[in-house]
Amino acid sequence: MQTTDGFRTTLRLLALCGWVFLALGCSGDPSSPDSPGEQPVAGNSILATDPSDGSTGIPLAKTIRVTCEEDILLDDTTGITLTVDSGTIPVSVAAEGNNLLIDPDPLLERNSTYTVTISAGAVRGMNEETSFSFTTIVSNGILSTDPADGAADVPLAKTIAITCEEDVLTGDTAGVALTGDSGTVPVSITTMGNTFFIDPDPLLEQNLNYTVTVPAGAIQGVGQTVSFSFTTVVVNSVLSTDPADEAVDIPVTKTIAIICEEEVVLGDPAGVTLTGISGDVPVSIAAEGNRLLIDPDPLLEKNRVYTATVPAGAIRGFDEEVSFSFTTVQIQFAELTGVVVSDVANSSIGRSDTSNNISVSESGIVHVVWKVPDVMVNPPGAQDGVYYARSTDGGASFEPSVRVRDAQGLPTGVGNRIDPEIALSGADNVLIAYPTAQGRMEVVRSTDSGASWEVPLIIGEAGTLSEQKHITADGEYVYVSSNDGDFPIADSVDNGGNTFLRSTDTGASFQSPVTGLMGYPLHTLVVNPLNRDVYIIGTEPTGVNEPTPVYYTRSTDHGATFEPAVNSGETITHAGYCFDRSGRIVIVGRTGTLLIGDMNTDVWTKTEVIGTSSKPLQSTMAVDGDNTIYRVGTGNDNQVHVTCSVDGGLSFVDEAVDSGSYPNAASSVNMSGVAMVYSRAGVIYYAYRRP
Repeated sequence: MQTTDGFRTTLRLLALCGWVFLALGCSGDPSSPDSPGEQPVAGNSILATDPSDGSTGIPLAKTIRVTCEEDILLDDTTGITLTVDSGTIPVSVAAEGNNLLIDPDPLLERNSTYTVTISAGAVRGMNEETSFSFTTIVSNGILSTDPADGAADVPLAKTIAITCEEDVLTGDTAGVALTGDSGTVPVSITTMGNTFFIDPDPLLEQNLNYTVTVPAGAIQGVGQTVSFSFTTVVVNSVLSTDPADEAVDIPVTKTIAIICEEEVVLGDPAGVTLTGISGDVPVSIAAEGNRLLIDPDPLLEKNRVYTATVPAGAIRGFDEEVSFSFTTVQIQFAELTGVVVSDVANSSIGRSDTSNNISVSESGIVHVVWKVPDVMVNPPGAQDGVYYARSTDGGASFEPSVRVRDAQGLPTGVGNRIDPEIALSGADNVLIAYPTAQGRMEVVRSTDSGASWEVPLIIGEAGTLSEQKHITADGEYVYVSSNDGDFPIADSVDNGGNTFLRSTDTGASFQSPVTGLMGYPLHTLVVNPLNRDVYIIGTEPTGVNEPTPVYYTRSTDHGATFEPAVNSGETITHAGYCFDRSGRIVIVGRTGTLLIGDMNTDVWTKTEVIGTSSKPLQSTMAVDGDNTIYRVGTGNDNQVHVTCSVDGGLSFVDEAVDSGSYPNAASSVNMSGVAMVYSRAGVIYYAYRRP
């Protein structure tokens, strides 16, 4: 226990302390800086600011934070300000430990620079003014792109532009890409106001698709990837037209072409027209490389002026209309009789109906093929073989013959008559077909209108083809048909069916044979001039001269496939066949019966209007460019007769031409009249008649 003296001593000390406190001005207020409940702050300094000084892309809802070394005591919050160009921004200020929090109200504005100022004395221990600045995010949107997504015909020197809602500030542009069909294109990036520019270097390429990709962040404030595509312009111009403007003697089968500098890309071809004296001609339009093809359907008329018009925009890159005119050909030979064709003894045309030994080209060259002798022998003679000659003066004379194949390996024997046939493909290709003794087919070709000949092309499998064959051509397509199986003997026929061979390259090569089509060896091979359908037409194999049903099989895809055989419902003796210009099969039997099958309606009609009959295996048919129908045959008077109809077969006029046998006839779509060849005493003769 404390003593009395000790207690008195304590009281004296307490009293002394009270006087000391009063003397020092210590009131004992706990809020006073010198209150014994809180120690004074000697100093405080800033460790970091968020945002940092000079930073960009700051969110608009940002609470500004200042981090100090010591806990923060606020003395004068009015000394803490947030300013922008437009003035001071209202803020609320709070201290959380060593963090000073400055909260703007309202939100900050985008793309603006703000300055935070902390005056001396605003925060206890900070004796100097402190400030730092930052720039808010550019929250931006895309208004448009130039070119627009999916745009076409974009100029090759195009500077690509992306227009934004606000002025553009670039971010990380490393991922900006312009990609074309051939890879990435180097670009440079610039900005101006609210537009972001992408400048390709080198220039863009024409008629290519390009894609622009601008990743998120490349433009500040654009938070998603921007991607769009466009196609560049086709810069094109006409080099030439075929036919040329004001050209004459153009074949009526002509496919009109416009040849351009660049590849042709169709724009709107609806306005392309081909106009003749009777109005617009139906045409089909196609692009093939650097050519625009205008294909008339049906054939043009002879000796007519036509105008082709291709409006601006029909071909991409064409800014002006193209128009040119031309005149079609009309071939008219002088009427002739008995012009000598062959110059080798024992020449023979052959002994089958519609054996194509003569053809007339679109330019008017007459081509003839024959054989020496009539029946091949073994061993062959020195002059034996397949011969060819041509006339370039309208049949007035024929050039010296060319033996395109010797007789070695050709069929021999009384019943084996090889009957070579000829066909024309295009302006200059001449093709001759004949069977071999091994039961195969050979085709020999000239690509210069008969001036020179290639090595024969052997097609088919040995033992599968016989001498009953035909060849015809339709542009780049060449067709050959033959009987299947072995060669027939006298007074009988094989009935294994028909074999069909096709070339799609003007006879340079042939595809694998199609066998067993109809089984009617007494047949012919024709093409419908209206739609280019291929027909094999034949009669039942009786082997004798009596009426039998007419069958046909048709291909609507250039001989790639054939439909099942169709029975026409009509009968006729084996005959001559052709197509007229209106899409009708015209058949004349040996007794003069006329049978017409309209392939547009599948209606067949039969009349007896042709009075002149023909001897067996001595009849052929042709149609000229005026749709005049001709039947050429040998009558019982041993004269070659030509009968013609100018009214579609309603009536015929007959004329005896010359003595002879086994006549063949041909015409051209450019020609008025019929050319014919016939045999007499081992010589081949030529004649020409107009209606």
